[in-house]
Amino acid sequence: MIDSKFEGHYMGLLRITPAGWAEVLRVRGLLAQADADSMHMTGILQRVINAGRVPVHAVPYDGNWGEVDNPSDLDFYNAQLHMPGQGATSAQLAEGCQSNTQPSDGPSE
Repeated sequence: MIDSKFEGHYMGLLRITPAGWAEVLRVRGLLAQADADSMHMTGILQRVINAGRVPVHAVPYDGNWGEVDNPSDLDFYNAQLHMPGQGATSAQLAEGCQSNTQPSDGPSE
């Protein structure tokens, strides 16, 4: 059953402070390796919230938003918003993905 007093959708965009990142690592460290490796970000966030050691806040957003999983998604949204020449194209996105292969060590401030 869905609790009707909550409304929202996780967009996948996060700002994590150093203290928050330490808590994410701590919470992941409590899990069995297989569970830590397979857990989605929403599961980790819920565990951080449940632990109550660092604050977690949502930020309302009322603008255009769409999930972009591949370059054709980006082309679709640009076309739907009638934004030719604005935003990244699928070719630019693909080029950026190919040139940005360095993994991140975590969040930066």
